[in-house]
Amino acid sequence: MKESRSEAEAELLKITAVRCFARIATDTPPTELLLKVDKHIIRAIVYVLQTSKDLLVRQEGLDAIACVAKALFPERLQERYLLAGRPDLLKETLMQLKAIALPDHLNQLGSAADLQRLVEATRFAIRALAALAALV
Repeated sequence: MKESRSEAEAELLKITAVRCFARIATDTPPTELLLKVDKHIIRAIVYVLQTSKDLLVRQEGLDAIACVAKALFPERLQERYLLAGRPDLLKETLMQLKAIALPDHLNQLGSAADLQRLVEATRFAIRALAALAALV
């Protein structure tokens, strides 16, 4: 990702990487996942969330957090696992949720573009809340 690429190409690579981490967390056998989740997967997802300005990339990052958290549910692992990176994920998810601006009242919306921004912000907030719910 550090090669000379356009910003749009770099963002697409970030989306691909985050989706791969989500898929890895979902499909990897629990014993193998536990070896990599704290050190590699969480660090990579948090990095993408912190460095991306693109809303879609950040949404995918939140989805990846939810996938990682669900992959570590006790029902799937058959044991209780304390995720060392959980505080970092909670902190970053809350920061992402706070960063999204929702209007106070719907009557402040004037145009179709304003409504579209509200829909995008609402979808983002829903993904952040889903990630938080999975972490809790």
